[in-house]
Amino acid sequence: MAELLVFTLLAAVAAAYPVLPEYRQLRVRFNLWTIPRFGFLVIMIGLILATYWGSVYLQSTNHDVIRVGTSYGTVEITSLQIESAQLLAVLGIVSLFAIVFLKPTVRIRNEENLLEILRDLYNREEYSTLVNLLQDNYQPLVNHPTKPKHPESAAVAFQLAYEDEYDSGNGLRAEIRQKKRLFRYYVNRLRYWTSNTAPDAADYTETLFLDPAFVKLYPSLASELGLRIIRDDSLEQFPKQKIVHRYLRTQLKTENSLLHRNLEHNTAGDGLYRYKLEEENRLVYALFSDFDKAENLNVYKPVGDKTRELIREQRREEFDRYNDQRLTDTRISDDFIFRDSIFVGIQFFDLLVKEAFHQQVEWHVWLSYYESFTREICRNYEITEYSDPSAEWPNDYSRLLYEMVSNMRDWVEMMEEELKSDVDRSVSEPPYVTDLSPGSNENADLPSDDESDVEDESSGEDEQVDSSGHSDHVQLGRISTGRDQRNIPEMTVIILFSCHKEILSTSEIPLQFQAYITEMIFLCLLDLRNYEEGSLQWRYSDFMLHCLEENLTGRRASASYRKHLKQVYHGNFGDRYDYGVRHEVSAKDTQMTGLVDDLDELIES
Repeated sequence: MAELLVFTLLAAVAAAYPVLPEYRQLRVRFNLWTIPRFGFLVIMIGLILATYWGSVYLQSTNHDVIRVGTSYGTVEITSLQIESAQLLAVLGIVSLFAIVFLKPTVRIRNEENLLEILRDLYNREEYSTLVNLLQDNYQPLVNHPTKPKHPESAAVAFQLAYEDEYDSGNGLRAEIRQKKRLFRYYVNRLRYWTSNTAPDAADYTETLFLDPAFVKLYPSLASELGLRIIRDDSLEQFPKQKIVHRYLRTQLKTENSLLHRNLEHNTAGDGLYRYKLEEENRLVYALFSDFDKAENLNVYKPVGDKTRELIREQRREEFDRYNDQRLTDTRISDDFIFRDSIFVGIQFFDLLVKEAFHQQVEWHVWLSYYESFTREICRNYEITEYSDPSAEWPNDYSRLLYEMVSNMRDWVEMMEEELKSDVDRSVSEPPYVTDLSPGSNENADLPSDDESDVEDESSGEDEQVDSSGHSDHVQLGRISTGRDQRNIPEMTVIILFSCHKEILSTSEIPLQFQAYITEMIFLCLLDLRNYEEGSLQWRYSDFMLHCLEENLTGRRASASYRKHLKQVYHGNFGDRYDYGVRHEVSAKDTQMTGLVDDLDELIES
């Protein structure tokens, strides 16, 4: 019966192995395939065979014990001892395999085999097993400790010499410091080699994450792996930003990817002008729940660059599908629009800007990408046989332009809503003063764009300083179109009127749609003009008028812009006259702010 139990356990191990996922089976090669463990298995198998022979011997000879003579005397081995040793040997083998196969993670004991496995899986394009293997060994392959550097190495020695140059200590103190450095180095080195590390395999893994063939897996097989990297704040010597950028670019261009689904499901509001970040939408929650992470990873750049690239690619197509009305057809479910990568890119920036504002980020988070999107769309814009010039959105490009202008209008109103709390706080004193302070610091890399998206168009206007005590993320630094040191509301106004200029300067865009966009912007201006003169909201309306004036009279003024603005302002649509934007603004200016007079002076001058 003992032999039956023994061989049943061994058979169970043999039967379970083929059922395991392949990435678990591969643990045998880089965890078990070492001299100590191989030797242990050989000894245990030898013990099983020896005890089996002893058991058979006792049964065949009808003896109760086996007597073995030694230099110390005769040793008697009973049947119970034989079967117990046999059972322990089998349990040792079963336990070893159970630990290897069932533990969440195992130690890398044969790095050469692991590196060979990774290369072999990649070369044979067995990407599913490869991704599972990387996730299974995330700790040594991705999140691994930094290898300590010897204090006497060239780079470290140069840095230490630079630090010691400013230390006025004597030679004895310098020697003591060096001894401490050496001691810390050897302690860290011991800690490094006793931890689960595989430096060569980890280096190869980094190249995998940036490989074009592997990057294609990010929306599908490697989606969870990329999300895990984004969430991991403990990564040290790892090109996290480069990998996240490739991850987001691929997610954006792939229909029904995790990014598309998260943005589609993350439309619930948390107040008037904020999306409610839900943990179920794992990607956007990981990126924006703490905006410091989004800022450190520069998440605006991959999405902005890829969105602009997708718009440009339409010019190389025989048929530009965005001049059709796929996204504007009311017969299509609203969810359909979230399948479009360009719309998802626009929506991504709406979420990014709103979350940055509510977390009181004091710089503009490169919302100026909307300007480059608008420019590229206007270059592609055509009215074709598939368009409807009289429709609210003549084609899909019109829908995309509307979404961007609508989002920027919301960002201005978001600032307005934020400032209302100051009015409610005190009714006995003026809520705002006319003095303004310099804009906030900005901290971001310049996005790669061949256009002058960040050109300073300041005309050298006088700058006023704000002493009203407003937070840096809402205050208005100066009345100019200069883009340096701008917060979100300031940059929004600048980019809003820059986009307005692009739209109205494009003759292919129907006047009716240009009037629609102009009305949205001017009514937003009117909302701010309704506040008390000198308040911060009122000053923002003054800023908007200044941006309009720059469009009309600045050094980059456009004759077509002025012409089309006059037409839509007065309702002259070429083949017919209608109520223009001026009429709509005048009708809704119930507080008689005088905005129409200001607009008349600018537009008619």
